[in-house]
Amino acid sequence: MPFIAHPDQTFGGRTYSQNGEDLLILNIFKALEIKNPSYIDVGAHHPENISNTKLLYDLGSRGVNIDANPNLQALFDERRPFDKNIMGVGVGGSQEGTFDYHMLDDYSGRNTFSQDEVVSNRDKYGYKYPKSISIRVRPLDFYIRQYFNGIWPAFLSLDAEGLDYDIIKGSSFVSHSGPLVVCVESRPGASLEMVRLMKREKDYFPLTRMGDNLIFIRSGILHQIWGLGDDDII
Repeated sequence: MPFIAHPDQTFGGRTYSQNGEDLLILNIFKALEIKNPSYIDVGAHHPENISNTKLLYDLGSRGVNIDANPNLQALFDERRPFDKNIMGVGVGGSQEGTFDYHMLDDYSGRNTFSQDEVVSNRDKYGYKYPKSISIRVRPLDFYIRQYFNGIWPAFLSLDAEGLDYDIIKGSSFVSHSGPLVVCVESRPGASLEMVRLMKREKDYFPLTRMGDNLIFIRSGILHQIWGLGDDDII
């Protein structure tokens, strides 16, 4: 028998994220009374599988998907036709240039610009990266200017296989002008540095960890998530 969502399931009976992050993200925006939040998905990997934005897309949201893997263009254009899909380009820190993109295979989510990730995956899993291709890399701010007229979308999903900290560090956004919600991959060993960066330099509140992903919200909207007034104290 096929699974049928219960009518009381606000967002249906399906999650596409690795650990259900999309359901939490949608609940945050529901509390903020934002029906169709815009998004930018960096390191999008696949239009559906382990996607933090596919469920938002299904419910009417639209955004920009970016991935360095050029092989993904046709797949994204087919399955996410109302999004802007930009494949074969990279997102980095404050510098830009042409860098080697190391590929485990034509579609792997572990393809990466990070040589440290290549070594770590080899030592931990025995993975071998048979080829590298040259990809143009620009800071995240460039894509915000290019595709959002310099105004950050409501949601940023970032999974850059080892370069996440550098991308956040090199981005200009801070809490009052940046995304309302940020979901960023940060494995346990690097989480403290990411939390410090987001809290101290960007003024975001660390809401929770879900698997390898950390979810942050603007510090100033915490009372809205709880349904409290500006003067209420949590």
